[in-house]
Amino acid sequence: MATAAKRKRAKRIAGITGDAAALGVTRQHLGLVLHGDRESKPLARRYRELKRQQRATKTAQLFPPAAAAEVAKAATFIANNSSKS
Repeated sequence: MATAAKRKRAKRIAGITGDAAALGVTRQHLGLVLHGDRESKPLARRYRELKRQQRATKTAQLFPPAAAAEVAKAATFIANNSSKS
């Protein structure tokens, strides 16, 4: 009994369905562009910008401005004092 050759699957992209909806394209089209099977420089650029905005929003939620200032002060303190050792 011969076994069928396994088909290689493309790497899954988390959140692609929501990202495609936000960009106004289909999930299939966005997936093809991201995997390099289809070329669309404008869509790739819009996708990068969308992900950049999502990261900025998530960071702002995790580190509100007051907390971000404290983190920056702590990082500066550590950087200044670790080189003196």
